[in-house]
Amino acid sequence: MSKFLSPFSFLLLLFLIPLGMHAQNPNGSSCNLWGFEVCQTPAGNDNSQICFDGCFRVYYQVYLVRAGSQNNGDQFPFSFTSLTLTGLLNVSPINGNNNVGASLSRVNIANSISCSPSYPGINNPGTANSPVISYNDITKTFSYEVSATNYNAPVVSFTVPGRLLLFTLAVDAFPNETVSLSNVSCTINLTNSSGGNPEICNITPTLGCNGSLSKTITQPTETCLDPDAGPVRLRIGNSINAPTTGHPNRKKVPVWVDGAVDTKFDFEEFDFLLGIAPSSSMLAPYLEAGLLPTSDVEIYPVSGNQYRAYTHGGAVQIINTGSITADNTLFYIVFDGPTLESACMNAVIDFRGSYGRIAGPAFDCCKPNFGSSQTVYWDGGGDCIPSECPEVKLIAAPTTNAQSSSCNNLLVFNLNATNTSVSTPTQISSLKCVLEVKKSGTFTLDATNSSSLFCTPF
Repeated sequence: MSKFLSPFSFLLLLFLIPLGMHAQNPNGSSCNLWGFEVCQTPAGNDNSQICFDGCFRVYYQVYLVRAGSQNNGDQFPFSFTSLTLTGLLNVSPINGNNNVGASLSRVNIANSISCSPSYPGINNPGTANSPVISYNDITKTFSYEVSATNYNAPVVSFTVPGRLLLFTLAVDAFPNETVSLSNVSCTINLTNSSGGNPEICNITPTLGCNGSLSKTITQPTETCLDPDAGPVRLRIGNSINAPTTGHPNRKKVPVWVDGAVDTKFDFEEFDFLLGIAPSSSMLAPYLEAGLLPTSDVEIYPVSGNQYRAYTHGGAVQIINTGSITADNTLFYIVFDGPTLESACMNAVIDFRGSYGRIAGPAFDCCKPNFGSSQTVYWDGGGDCIPSECPEVKLIAAPTTNAQSSSCNNLLVFNLNATNTSVSTPTQISSLKCVLEVKKSGTFTLDATNSSSLFCTPF
């Protein structure tokens, strides 16, 4: 028998090679046949499912590419059992961002899914497990995962026309913050079409395939003006007494939208930033829902007693009546009041940095008008230092200092009078005050200590 194959035998052997073998590199590793590109603008052959940068967010497109064939449109099979791509969202805060106090840009999972393509039965972003796009707002890391186990199949297969859009990453960009991506990496378990010849590939994607990944959305300058309802005014209402059990001095402040009477506004999306500044320490303010759920508003601390409230809402209809009603109140900021019920204090709420955007049928991308600040007052029921004596401050607080032996284990309070003016001494000719101590449960008054100069008999 001849040791050489006839031409007919050679052609027959080629015909019998499994189709999946064409995805493998005949020279060894198949990893160098594939790559990933992260683009700031669409770079694929079909952009019909692409979302483009707009008023509130920017988009990054992540492509799977056949090395050297990105733009020729040739079809290549791509088979694997798992694919994981991870990266970091970088946010450069606004210069002198005391008004903001934090980086507010973040990945929007819902928009990332809705703007990603769907490959029926294989890669359907509308299905909870196919693929999984996730984001950690603390570490600013995102991930994209596709696994054959999610489909109860031995292998996942794509057909790659040189460059295939895997997914879109949507980023809600706060005005004037610069966002970009870094530390992007990908791990794939490559196989042939039947799941054989597995090979683990660690691939570093190309970042910025068609330009820099740095993006900034500027604050709109055009004022929102509805042809029928006129200008949009965001306002902070007067405080409302809203006592509850345990918090008799609880107050809430409405944040509402004002327009021409007997008209309405339709918002598709909007955001704005509030500052909250209590004059002294108190329990953190919180939210009560109005037209918006509380999940659309984030209250976060900045420095000292200062807070910010960032609102980013979706579709809502505002009915204008000329006054505050349930039909135009977005939400309430709630204060439980001073820790000591007799304390005099206040809290100022205002719009910060004129940050605000609105989009809707009558608005392309515009900024609202902002109302004035509001101050919430607590006067201690009339028993604390009145406003005409602001230079004197009384503070009652428990003390752990050693006391007279007659106090035993009794609770001891210090009552301190301090001068709030550094340069001018305050002269006090007489001082009269009553200290009320609230205590849960039962207790006994000890008559032998009731007149002690060193302790309070509780």
